Amino acid sequence: VMKVLTLGRERLLRQLEVDLSTVKAGDSVLEVGCGTGTLTLALAERAGAGGLVHGVDIAPEMIQVASGKNTRAGHPATFDVGQIDRLPFPDATFDVAICSFMIFHMPDDVRQRGLREIFRVLRADGTFLVVDAARADLNTLGRSMAQVGFVAADSGTRKVARLAPSVRYLRASARKDQQAHPTA
Repeated sequence: VMKVLTLGRERLLRQLEVDLSTVKAGDSVLEVGCGTGTLTLALAERAGAGGLVHGVDIAPEMIQVASGKNTRAGHPATFDVGQIDRLPFPDATFDVAICSFMIFHMPDDVRQRGLREIFRVLRADGTFLVVDAARADLNTLGRSMAQVGFVAADSGTRKVARLAPSVRYLRASARKDQQAHPTA
């Protein structure tokens, strides 16, 4: 599906997303709605051997494909069936979380619960990146994220490639009370 949406330039899209994510070597990363794992594995490559990268998706068949790709990956990730509104991770586990082309494909109440869950599993000042189609309503999403405790860092529109469509992104920080949510 992504190859069609990007006019065959999925690799360029995934590289753009990795760059926007701010993932660095050693980071703990979560992709929610990982699909077949292409972005998750690119994030794992950036996080390196010292990083820990997880992908979750609601569809078992997507996790099966992602797991197959994972066996061939140089920097493996972990893939699990999971739901955005019930993430199977302890509080303050991740430095970075990303949702790529999925956050608008659910009912509003599930999305809001999912935003709370992502906030919960991010470490204090962790980064949350949303990337979606150029027509995505990131302003409304940004307001929903602020209700949970995210603070918008930046947003914008980026062209994937000369002939491919543009994408929009919203990057935010999980601002938490340091005493209530220790990071280590």
